[in-house]
Amino acid sequence: MSKDPYVYDDTNVLKNLANIKEQHKFDDYETTMVNLGIIKLLKSKVEISKVNDIFLIHKILFENVYEWAGKYRIINIYIIL
Repeated sequence: MSKDPYVYDDTNVLKNLANIKEQHKFDDYETTMVNLGIIKLLKSKVEISKVNDIFLIHKILFENVYEWAGKYRIINIYIIL
């Protein structure tokens, strides 16, 4: 399996704007930031009429969590069990 550029070395934690490398702390941070994103999304009344609107929604939800929010991924998503 190739190296995932979206996670910190030697972890499964996604690289994030707060530079949190401990999963349980990151989970709390991500939840809080996404909840704020949901409020912003509901206020903005984004309409989905084309595929790129999904990327806009992703950006709004995750822009305070990930540098790459709303952008196309450069590798496929996978789960490590």
